[in-house]
Amino acid sequence: MIDDHYVGIFRNLADEAEKRTGYEIPKLLAQYTIMMLADHMRKTQWYPDPSFTENYLQVNNSNSAKMLADECLFITGVFPEYATRKGVNITYYHALGEACYSRAATDLNKELFQNLSNYFVEVSIWTRNVVHNAINLY
Repeated sequence: MIDDHYVGIFRNLADEAEKRTGYEIPKLLAQYTIMMLADHMRKTQWYPDPSFTENYLQVNNSNSAKMLADECLFITGVFPEYATRKGVNITYYHALGEACYSRAATDLNKELFQNLSNYFVEVSIWTRNVVHNAINLY
């Protein structure tokens, strides 16, 4: 269950980041991303185990594709330095997230997940702005 308290915090941080940077994404994508960020607050492990690539090879339905795409969005938006720490270019995670959201669109909310796939890089940048706004505020 997603904690409404975290949703409110991320919504406020998003509003402030959008005002400060002028960088916005469609509301549907922003709402989804805020929920994804709030959901990650309760997780103790925020990266796939064993690895992103091995998880991608095991994606067998829209839900597992969505989960891996969320992890790609989280890492590229919140911890981009982690994404590149083993010499993997961040565009790899972008491509993986785009592919997984596209797969999720086949059975889940087509409009939402296809847009997340099409605008993955933009949503990742927006997420980074939100998180870095929080760092700058505190």
